[in-house]
Amino acid sequence: MSQGLCLLLAGVGLVVLDCVLNTGVVAMVGVVCAWVGAYLMGTKYLIAALPPGAFVLLMQVAAVLRRTGESSDVLLKSVGELKGEEGIVIREDPLLVKVCGEPWRAVSKTRLRRGERVVVLDVKGNKLVVKPKKIGE
Repeated sequence: MSQGLCLLLAGVGLVVLDCVLNTGVVAMVGVVCAWVGAYLMGTKYLIAALPPGAFVLLMQVAAVLRRTGESSDVLLKSVGELKGEEGIVIREDPLLVKVCGEPWRAVSKTRLRRGERVVVLDVKGNKLVVKPKKIGE
């Protein structure tokens, strides 16, 4: 089997693999491999590979950019910066609170009801330590 055909097939395989991995980077590498393989096989194969490869490449670049733009304020903050933030109880047992638009597991010394406002005191592991927010606080 020629080197060009091997690269072309490897590139297509990487694009298919990225459908499972969903990283975008693997598909971009696959498209480049497929283009190099098609180039080595001849001009007619390269011309046939360019439009679908360009489409896949642009879609993967757009997907990577979209994922990086989707990060919420919570992800941009360090977890320690959640101290002092306000939230609301969205589930009582187990305790789940929404802080900065994201749901978090939480613990509290007092029993909290759904819809009650809370303040984050601390972060312990993957749970927030919260207390009820007092009026005027």
